Amino acid sequence: APERNPLTAYARRHPILRLRNAAAQVAIVPSLGGRIVRWDVTALGRNIVHLPDSRVENYPYGGGYEEYSQFERTSPGPAAEFAAQQPSTPRRVVLRARLRNGIELDRTFELAPTGSRLTIRSAFTNRGTAPIRVTPRSHPEFDIGCFRRATLDYTDATGEHIRRELLTARRPRGEVSLPVASVSGNSWRLVDKATGCVIENRFERPEI
Repeated sequence: APERNPLTAYARRHPILRLRNAAAQVAIVPSLGGRIVRWDVTALGRNIVHLPDSRVENYPYGGGYEEYSQFERTSPGPAAEFAAQQPSTPRRVVLRARLRNGIELDRTFELAPTGSRLTIRSAFTNRGTAPIRVTPRSHPEFDIGCFRRATLDYTDATGEHIRRELLTARRPRGEVSLPVASVSGNSWRLVDKATGCVIENRFERPEI
């Protein structure tokens, strides 16, 4: 079926895979691009990913955690049909899909033995003979609940520490894009000093 056909997808049933330990439970939908639709953290007492309601354009392709095979938002990946590979465990599953550009994608989700840490690894294999550009991009939408006034902290290309206001009482949601050339470090952090909530994203620069 063609990717990103919301009407067709809305009418279908979509089985859910669940990873769990004592501290967290993660719900993944293979047929919606391997999308994470819930990440329930026991210590916070809530789901920490945001999902739009059914009135939003492109529903059910939206929200949660999704990945693109290229930087463009129209690139293959977030609506691909994945299938679970064996063996799987209560804390680990490998999904595989063949993208419409011919790339074979294996994505591994692994929940730590303790705590709520989730590790996601994506491996792209070109099964054809022609070169295909792959520039993976992850796109999470968080709804932590404990963020009230949050800043985005990172080190820019000149080595200067940058702190950008992202969330305020009047602006409870925010979005920002950071081109890799504008960041000299290998991480960024979303910080709310008042509540102690922190999200940190670490990445390997050669892989971006």
